[in-house]
Amino acid sequence: LSPVVRGIRNSMANFKRDAIKGFGLQAGFNMFNFFARGVGAVGDAIGDAVGAATKFEDQLRTINTVAKLSDEDLASIGDSLQALARETGKTTTDLADGFYDIVSAGISADKAMGVLRDSAILGTGALGSTAEVVDLLTSTLNSYGLEAKDSTRLTDIFAQAVADGKVKASELGKTIAMIAPMAASAGIAIEEVAAAYALMTAKGVPASEVATQMSAAIRALIIPNADLAAIQERVNINFAEMAAEQGLVPALDAIRKATEGDNREFGRALGRIEGYRFAIATTGGEAADFAAELLKIEACADKGGVALGQYTEKTKSLAEKQKRFNAAIETLGQDLGAMILGPAADFTEWLTDLIPVLDKLTPKMQGVIDKISGIHDAASEDGGAGEWLGT
Repeated sequence: LSPVVRGIRNSMANFKRDAIKGFGLQAGFNMFNFFARGVGAVGDAIGDAVGAATKFEDQLRTINTVAKLSDEDLASIGDSLQALARETGKTTTDLADGFYDIVSAGISADKAMGVLRDSAILGTGALGSTAEVVDLLTSTLNSYGLEAKDSTRLTDIFAQAVADGKVKASELGKTIAMIAPMAASAGIAIEEVAAAYALMTAKGVPASEVATQMSAAIRALIIPNADLAAIQERVNINFAEMAAEQGLVPALDAIRKATEGDNREFGRALGRIEGYRFAIATTGGEAADFAAELLKIEACADKGGVALGQYTEKTKSLAEKQKRFNAAIETLGQDLGAMILGPAADFTEWLTDLIPVLDKLTPKMQGVIDKISGIHDAASEDGGAGEWLGT
């Protein structure tokens, strides 16, 4: 045993002996056991803290594989992640993974924290994980060529869609990639996409089907079939251009009016059944409802505060307060563990550097051992060490 371990063992034995001697057998045993459990608990806590610090440091290094920051800047990111965890109740693992995904999506590290905070806020208030909302925001930002600072506006757009429809942020995150790239390429605003999610999910259409139907309707205008081409020539309107200038639903409504109530011709013009279903759900008698929802989402996006309002209300719950408390304990453990981890890491690095030195010394040490062994053998053959030495 090492001197340190022997010292601890001896101290514990002395404490047990003195406790029994001073307080009697049973009371002494009880006091010793209580003390021993306390020492064990402290040891476990230290181990947990070091483990938490090690894990968090590894997550930061993972982030830096894409962020390419200096150690000082990386430490600052770590502090910001811990602060956001205490603020929102998200785990640092959840936030670190989200930060990594944001930077991987092409957003610079100095702007990623703002997007991450918006993601945590929307995820809490609109029922989605940080990862799902990060995917929602980064997919939209990249599809529409927006800047990181636009993430707050996007959270309000999607928060209003969640409030008005039967859809969660998690469902938006899982399906946005099915519609955002095509909508953006066709000049269809993200507000109109959000209005479609709100209006159609409120009527019972799943979020994934909304994305599929809207995508099919856009594709029908971009690549018109023979029936739609004939209608365009008849009314002298390019409906894809109209959609880009006025919106998808107004363009679809114009096609419906051009067919003069002939739903068969209307359906043939849109080709796939999914596109036709989207058009039926948003044009004609439904056009006014869609327009009203779109205006509502646009107004909320301009005014702001929708996502933050949902978040503020949700964080009043006991469950969310417990999450923030847990996050505070988690970050405290990481900080305490880091105080121990620093010297431990230096010691580990010293040992690692020492190993090659020891490897080089091993043959020499073996040679010394062989010489000593030879002397011992020679002494034994001559009748003992004493006789061999002439004593």
